[in-house]
Amino acid sequence: MVQRLRWLEAISGTVPIVLTYAYFPALIAEPVATIAKLTPFVLLSTVIPLFASGAPPANILYSVAVSSTLGTALLYTVAVLFGAPVTVLFSETAGLSLHCALTSLLPALTYTRPPTLDRLQRPHALTEWADGSYGYIIGTLAGAYAGCIPIPLDWDRPWQRWPVTVYTGACIGLALGTISEALYDLYTIRSKPKTAKPSSKAKTN
Repeated sequence: MVQRLRWLEAISGTVPIVLTYAYFPALIAEPVATIAKLTPFVLLSTVIPLFASGAPPANILYSVAVSSTLGTALLYTVAVLFGAPVTVLFSETAGLSLHCALTSLLPALTYTRPPTLDRLQRPHALTEWADGSYGYIIGTLAGAYAGCIPIPLDWDRPWQRWPVTVYTGACIGLALGTISEALYDLYTIRSKPKTAKPSSKAKTN
């Protein structure tokens, strides 16, 4: 069940980068309008695995509301602190922040279990606390950060405008993060030693 969910997350995680590739010329020409057009599909591809995980629908809707409002405001502030324009290109930065909030904070809020004292005392407390959301969080945010690299280079390419490379990097990172998490779970499941079943002779004795 868990492995199937991870592969569903990996497949859903590739949807944003496929859409970005298809709409890349439009993203360069009109980033605000294109991001707004792609956002509903990004949201849909994110919530499908959440519903498949068995999470309560009320919890998912709550996570959508929080991530799209407070989460977007938080990531907008982080983007400004990392050098995003402050007085101009507000809509571009807001669209980027909303995208990153939906692909990182939304799964984290849905999957994250409250870090109670009893859970924090367990050997793998951090893994249990945010199980299932590492690929989303690390992939999206690391990809967005890597997407900043081409912007200051003196290439004078139209795709270097804000926030095309950062948005694309976040999409690539999301795909790599969810696929990596699925492969890691597959590796850990297969590497676990199989318990030998008791033989029928042992049962009779």
